[in-house]
Amino acid sequence: MTAAEYYVDNFQVVKKFVEKLDSNSACIRKVKEMLEDNGQLFADLAFIKSQFGILVKTITKLQSQQSISLLESMNLEETVLETLQNVPNIPYRVSRKTQSIYAKNTGFKMLSSIAKCCVGDRSLLPPEVMDLQLTPEMSFLKCSPVATADVERSFSKFKHILTKQRETFTSENMKIHMILHYRIDVLN
Repeated sequence: MTAAEYYVDNFQVVKKFVEKLDSNSACIRKVKEMLEDNGQLFADLAFIKSQFGILVKTITKLQSQQSISLLESMNLEETVLETLQNVPNIPYRVSRKTQSIYAKNTGFKMLSSIAKCCVGDRSLLPPEVMDLQLTPEMSFLKCSPVATADVERSFSKFKHILTKQRETFTSENMKIHMILHYRIDVLN
């Protein structure tokens, strides 16, 4: 997606550069043919940028260092799904594949329900978790990561916190230590 954005934004520069290349290579001749094809390549790249650019922005936001709430993450995901379903002239198999991925992803549905519950709407919880008692620890779910980047960063921090000298940490001390490390990251 990022490549499509780059080539749309710099299409004329790339085209002029390729036109100056020697046509001795079959590969260069093929690229020149593609660039001269009545603007179809530019139109296709512009379509990709305009209709699917939301994917790049959403993935970047989900994997960024900044903490976003679970509800905000779920809202971003749902916006992407709605946007992809409304792309004009999208091949049917792409639309069907997108719907299939989300339909099979029971974890996404569960996280979405939990996110809405964290802001007070228990009616959306699936029956299997309706009987759970809300505990103070459940409030931590409000900031549950939906992208693996946050999880990988957490494991990296655990590796540095839980050293051989600290193997006797109580869960309360570990919790305090993690909060301190989180606050340091936020302040930096």
